[in-house]
Amino acid sequence: VYPDTNLVYTFHFYDPFLFTHQGATWVDPSMQNLAGVPYPYDALTMPGLPAEYQGTWIGTDYNEYSQQGNDATVHSLIDIAILFGEERQVPLWCGEFGAYIPNSTTEDRARWYETIRSYLEAHHIAWSIWEYAGDFGVFEPNHGSAPKYAGQNKVNPIAAIKSIALMWEFLGETSLAENLES
Repeated sequence: VYPDTNLVYTFHFYDPFLFTHQGATWVDPSMQNLAGVPYPYDALTMPGLPAEYQGTWIGTDYNEYSQQGNDATVHSLIDIAILFGEERQVPLWCGEFGAYIPNSTTEDRARWYETIRSYLEAHHIAWSIWEYAGDFGVFEPNHGSAPKYAGQNKVNPIAAIKSIALMWEFLGETSLAENLES
């Protein structure tokens, strides 16, 4: 710990990795063919493990997911950062967390985001998601956001703003949605 009282200690959070990175092509081996992993773990909806992942770290994570893919495990991992902050009396910031969109459901991502966000806030930890509406976005704007016109000063951003309000409403934050729309 540094003696500077202006420092904020940061960490990133992407667990359980099997859920947050299903579909990711930049890991080795690629997780492109892994899809539909639920959060939290649900034996009835858990997809089978593609044969190509047998004997890899992905296969190991898959076999352990029934114990790792739940709020208690997620909380216990965040608790490591909480303990660090408490022992050293330093502020914490979860500088990024997110779940990759292509192979996961909106409902599962929303549950995971709520689990992380609410636990961080309950422990007075500032947070930032990786991105709003990209591949790791918390929300997928689809009400006329016209991304092909981004940066060209050709469209009114009101559709994207409305999408944000819909996101807040979906996440149960009705007062935030109402404030944005007013």
